[in-house]
Amino acid sequence: MREMRDFEIIPRERSLQLQFERVRRLGADTTGVKLASPFGVRVNSRYIKAIKLKASWTAHPADSITEVRAVGTKTGTIAFISGNIVTDGESEGKTFADDELVYLEVGVRRASKALGATVDLEYAVLEFILREK
Repeated sequence: MREMRDFEIIPRERSLQLQFERVRRLGADTTGVKLASPFGVRVNSRYIKAIKLKASWTAHPADSITEVRAVGTKTGTIAFISGNIVTDGESEGKTFADDELVYLEVGVRRASKALGATVDLEYAVLEFILREK
């Protein structure tokens, strides 16, 4: 499991961000979840209007499919970005349940045929956009 130093919480004026930066050599020769935020954010539509996901990564070799997801404990996948090489991908979700925990997850959906294949995650950001008062 990755150390907490790979993970940050960043408060912004109109949003809150959970993010991973520069996580190298995630295994891509098998499928499954490779990285998940150590905790989630409890959401309520009264305060949050959208959940935005941003990510960038490179697969070595480029035959695997990686997926970065915003996942809710009630709703399941809220937003996702998928591909083998993604630069500055974005996705937004507006459907989530009140009082559910939402967290960030990185997984391999299709494994590489090459033994020892990896994914280098440049960044994955989960941004909670707050409603205007």
